Amino acid sequence: MPVEAKDGLRFKTPSDSLDDPFENETEWPRLSCPQANQLALEFGDLRVDRNLQISGNLAVGGLSINEFSRDGNLAGNSDLAIPTEQAVKTYIDNQITQVNNTLDTKAALNGAVEQDFAANHLSVSSNLQVSGNLEVNSG
Repeated sequence: MPVEAKDGLRFKTPSDSLDDPFENETEWPRLSCPQANQLALEFGDLRVDRNLQISGNLAVGGLSINEFSRDGNLAGNSDLAIPTEQAVKTYIDNQITQVNNTLDTKAALNGAVEQDFAANHLSVSSNLQVSGNLEVNSG
């Protein structure tokens, strides 16, 4: 049986008003079938109380989504996938671990009290506070 494009079913949300619900309406929620393989809801919201299964792409605001990715490396580099919270956490944890593993010690990252820093030119644009001895050598 062929499906033809129809104007659609119109729904009016019930209210407590005694006014005529169909008077002066310009935008009613409307369910239509613009093509044989399409279903459109115009001027309203869609609420699903049970499972919603989509076998193709889900178009959201001009973007298409076709999966939730569990890839903790984000190696797929897909514009069609949304990473799960666990995938994002795994990726960030791995990135932090790689940074920490490339440093010899925490001192290399944070500096340490016993670590010496040498500078040929040091400019301070505000106050300089020194706790302890300060040696200035000329020459």
